[in-house]
Amino acid sequence: MKPNFPSHIIVQWDHEIETLDQSTLGVHGHHHNATTSAFWPETGQRVQYKASCDTEWKRDGTRILTLEYLRKDNAHLSSVQDIVWGRSRVTLRPDSKSGFAEWRTEDSNRWLRRKWESAESFLLSTRSRSSVLRYERRQATLRKDLLTYEKVCSVSGESLQLALEAAHIIGVASGGADKVFNMTLLRADIHKLFDGQYFTIKVDGTIKVLKPLTPQYAKLIKSGSKIPVKTFARIKDALRLRGDA
Repeated sequence: MKPNFPSHIIVQWDHEIETLDQSTLGVHGHHHNATTSAFWPETGQRVQYKASCDTEWKRDGTRILTLEYLRKDNAHLSSVQDIVWGRSRVTLRPDSKSGFAEWRTEDSNRWLRRKWESAESFLLSTRSRSSVLRYERRQATLRKDLLTYEKVCSVSGESLQLALEAAHIIGVASGGADKVFNMTLLRADIHKLFDGQYFTIKVDGTIKVLKPLTPQYAKLIKSGSKIPVKTFARIKDALRLRGDA
């Protein structure tokens, strides 16, 4: 029977969260180039690494990935300071949803061990009460920052602060940062419609409806209407970078 492995695995290193997909896995003894994705929580950035990858199979079906990350292969990150280059080793056992990964820097023989999880386990695990509270505190902090610049929902005009949320223009999954230049205030339900791509904000600050809305929402979210001038001035670069026409 063919061994079953996760389609994506996520490794929580000390200063980044790295994602590896099936294209990285390769075949037994095969040396190939691979690309991994990493999110840097401290800056809110998402980057891609280029690495050389060797894949080894054990008799029990275990798969061992060895990836080497070199500065010379990642010229696109040459301007970023404090990146540590080296080698990682990931052990995948058949039908497992978690395991261990190891990291060793270029100038060290010591392996640092951390846990990996399948993307499903990492992203869809049941939230504890404490993690819900952490999310609520983070949203409250971002909303407070935005209230320095604007007082109402940029689409509906709603002013009740408890109903407002900080919405990212460039989403977190795309590397969008938690900065006021990449966020606007939206009423919570309208925020969900924005994230669900029921409407978008074009590069010129104009709203464009993408999916059918109920009559109640159609009165609030109208194609051709514009977000407030001051909001547009602050998030203009983010809109341009995201690139919705």
